[in-house]
Amino acid sequence: MDRYPFSVVDLSKNKLQGMIPDTFGSECWLEGLNLNGNQLEGPLPRSLVNCRGLRVLDFGNNQIDDTFPFWLEHLESLQVLMLQSNKFHGPIKRRHITNSSFESLHIISLSANSFTGHLSLEYFPSLYLRGMYGNDEHQTSHSAMPDVTYTFLMFPNKGQALEYASIQIPELNAVDFSSNLFDGEIPTSIGDYKSLMSLNLSHNSLVGKIPSSLANLTQLESLDLSNNDLVGEIPSKLTSLTSLSVLDVSRNHLIGTIPTGGQFLTFPSSSFEGNSRLCGIQLQIDCNPNKSDNVAPPSRSCEPI
Repeated sequence: MDRYPFSVVDLSKNKLQGMIPDTFGSECWLEGLNLNGNQLEGPLPRSLVNCRGLRVLDFGNNQIDDTFPFWLEHLESLQVLMLQSNKFHGPIKRRHITNSSFESLHIISLSANSFTGHLSLEYFPSLYLRGMYGNDEHQTSHSAMPDVTYTFLMFPNKGQALEYASIQIPELNAVDFSSNLFDGEIPTSIGDYKSLMSLNLSHNSLVGKIPSSLANLTQLESLDLSNNDLVGEIPSKLTSLTSLSVLDVSRNHLIGTIPTGGQFLTFPSSSFEGNSRLCGIQLQIDCNPNKSDNVAPPSRSCEPI
């Protein structure tokens, strides 16, 4: 039987229940599998590694109970991994790190699970240092692969859950780790995601300052760091992000004056609210409330009559 150019099984938005059968054989022809929006339980079937041509896996919005499936790194063509809104748990941590991990991945969503621990690039060396680098030095075999048009991808982007009717996967580079239990600081090495377009780390327990290295993400369109425990000032270098159309740093512990250059004057007050020590035009809060433009004249001494 002849294969289709892009072989997809789409069983999304049904009422499928129970465990996903662990019966993917060595001759698996799948390139895309979408089980989003069902009531599936249990762990992910490890026999999926037999589907060597898989490019898209979408298990979002189910009840899958498992730890992070590092074994999927053996799928060299995997470009999209959607695990959001399940019961995944535990740290994203491993004993051994290889340089061939997730070497073609462009899009990953882990949102609305119970992942714990620190954010660290070491857990996904190829995901961050290869698949999302914007220079030729770190390009991998996925650059030679033909573009894939994927017609049922849902990804929470720019503050909304968007359903892409059609998307060329290599054109979107996105990471969503929101609504988990991640803690610790945002690593400064995050600035190495040269081609990242959407980054969502909201609703976690992240601490420390917003790294100024985010200014290196020149293609970034959406950045959501809201509902964490971040402190310090908003780096003024972020005003250099001319593609940034959505920013949300609300409900943290940020202080100081909100930058006013570049795109920052286009962001609404809701992007900054919930930071009691922030001030600026966007919040209509004067950063120098005690400074008066009218200087009182010096007092005159009384002269004798």
